Amino acid sequence: EPVPPPPGPSAVPPAGAPESPARLAALAPEAAEELPPAPPGPRNAPPLADQVLRQILDLVVGELYRGNYDAATALWAAGTRNLAIELPAERVAAIQARLALLPTMQDRVLNSFAEERGKAVTVQLRNNKITLLVQTVANGRVSGLVQVEQGQFRYSFSLAELNPREIPRRLGSENDPDANFLRGVLAMPGAKPKTARDLFLLSGGELAEACARLLGEEEARRDFTLMVDELQVGATPRTPEALAEAVRRGNADPAFQLRAQIAARTFLSNHAGTRFARQYQSLFETIGTPRVPETPGGLGAVPPQP
Repeated sequence: EPVPPPPGPSAVPPAGAPESPARLAALAPEAAEELPPAPPGPRNAPPLADQVLRQILDLVVGELYRGNYDAATALWAAGTRNLAIELPAERVAAIQARLALLPTMQDRVLNSFAEERGKAVTVQLRNNKITLLVQTVANGRVSGLVQVEQGQFRYSFSLAELNPREIPRRLGSENDPDANFLRGVLAMPGAKPKTARDLFLLSGGELAEACARLLGEEEARRDFTLMVDELQVGATPRTPEALAEAVRRGNADPAFQLRAQIAARTFLSNHAGTRFARQYQSLFETIGTPRVPETPGGLGAVPPQP
């Protein structure tokens, strides 16, 4: 039985991912026709190849983020077929090899149990935790003996019955780049973006870097929403222009202006390198930078009341 993919977030395109008809296509082989045509230029032009490869990776990683592994693989195949330029063969092969790991997760988990035949191991299931003397691994099931006070009884389970926390640790060694990539993919849709980003950095490789980049964009979008909510900037919709105008009006209040400047500086210190932050450059230019001296309590600390 296949390992159930973790639930993905909503179908809202990830921050920073380019909008393309390919994202909305059914991801069939003909999706290649939906991708934006490569701009004209000489074959093997490195800057152009980098740009096209990054665009395709952004689309692929968006599907990985939503837990759509088959869709990600189909998008990669569609995006790299019949292009007007030649992509670097070694880089394409490395990315393809990583995507080919996705269907191996079930076998990796089963093999980890097979290596423990004859051993008593603690296993986290969805509803309970057992200590199993592993005997056989066959047909997608793990079987063995469970020791209780009254004796032993036979027990078996499928991978679908495993607690989701059990799966990542059985994908391979902590020093295995491929295993860390798969662990990062499993952690992507959850509430632990930092964990996933750290795993991708440990993994290395262009696909893992693209995954980490997307997580950075998502984190920037989340922190930006929190910043705007805390500042209580009234602008609908929250376009860069509408927000900048709302802040411009709010700047008449020095207290608001200072809070906005401090919030913006904090946000940019963490996310200035993201495409999401660059989309709101006009807003941050309107907010400006703090023009108050540092205080012992930190920039913008509330002075003692008389």
